[in-house]
Amino acid sequence: ADPTSKPSSASDSSPNEESIKPDLDTCPPHLKHRQVVTDDGSTISAKFDAEDTPVGRATITTNEGSVLTVNFQDGVFEGPAVELSNDGTTRIERSFKDGVLDGVETTYEDGDIVSKFTYVNGAIQGMCQLHLSDGGLLFAIVTDSIEPTDELSVIHGQYAGYFYPGKDIVLTGRFDAGVMKCAHAHSIQDSQLGIDLTQAPLSWFSSLSKHSCGCPQLGPEQPQYCQEDVTDTIIAQHPTLADPYEQRFVYVKASTISDGDEGLFAKVALKEGDLCCLYGGLRISHDVVDARSWDENSNTLAVDDQVVVDVPLALSKMEQYCATLGHKANHSFTHQNAQYEPYYHPRFGNIKCIRAIKDIKPDEEIFVVYEYEAGQLYHEYGVTPEPSTAPVDAPGWFIRKLRMHLSETTTTTCKE
Repeated sequence: ADPTSKPSSASDSSPNEESIKPDLDTCPPHLKHRQVVTDDGSTISAKFDAEDTPVGRATITTNEGSVLTVNFQDGVFEGPAVELSNDGTTRIERSFKDGVLDGVETTYEDGDIVSKFTYVNGAIQGMCQLHLSDGGLLFAIVTDSIEPTDELSVIHGQYAGYFYPGKDIVLTGRFDAGVMKCAHAHSIQDSQLGIDLTQAPLSWFSSLSKHSCGCPQLGPEQPQYCQEDVTDTIIAQHPTLADPYEQRFVYVKASTISDGDEGLFAKVALKEGDLCCLYGGLRISHDVVDARSWDENSNTLAVDDQVVVDVPLALSKMEQYCATLGHKANHSFTHQNAQYEPYYHPRFGNIKCIRAIKDIKPDEEIFVVYEYEAGQLYHEYGVTPEPSTAPVDAPGWFIRKLRMHLSETTTTTCKE
């Protein structure tokens, strides 16, 4: 979870254990408690009536090892229920009415909220939220009948949006099964809405005036943002449409280091853990990167084992591409104040971001350590206890600077 916006803890909103105990009249005291194994291998531990139907409070252990505590009434689930994964890391709190989901379903991972979905008579309806691990938050008031294929596809409808970490900058508009079709940026602080959008009722959203595109209008007419169709040859449909978060928090000018060309600077004070900027670009494979020279890979950054984002030199100027600014951050071993981290954005999908690892003052340059494979060099200088099996894979300038840095800051491990 992002340090700038801690998700709620399970201990803050978990139902009291007493709330899932049945009333005595739903569980007559003369019934005997026993365990029954179902056809799918689950075990129901409860009291059963003469017709072999569970009554009152029950514990169900699934064939996968998760444990569900629930009430039975008239043979179906009724009221609050809690499910714990077999390793104890996942907790799901639900509510049932007449055997179907009805109310808010909240999922926690390691005590932090990861999702909140509202059900009405078994169908997803109302406010739904996805709390992202990078601190972002997706939300939607679902009014249509939907059949989600995954959690992201729940974010659907004309009253949906995305909060950046910190929950001040928000994109609101229309989403289709998780795809941002059209949205507009707003600052919660500047607009002074006086309402938490993640708790706002449908009546509040529907009362808003509309932008010319039909999106709900929280403020003045703003540029339209949508999911970019990024490929290995198309960097964005709107390559010069600046990101609203970056516009507020960072800017680009000549670097303070002699060989840095342009650099990335903080526009306002950034705290340790704050999001600095995004790092998007062409989406290419590792094989393509490996087949090129370092001169062609100066702005590449691995997103995962399959995808690398790349801002080619031909598109590296602000006039050509400024949809994200992560490629403008320069490298420094001695002045590093930020680092790369995974990030999800509804405009760009899964990318990387740059996050502060210490407090950064206004107008201070933001530096990262570039992510090249240099494990063997770190071991050579005694930084890591075990040698890396991967060969050093970095441009010559990086290797020279790394050797200089390690020789100045560590004791060299002599080798035969």
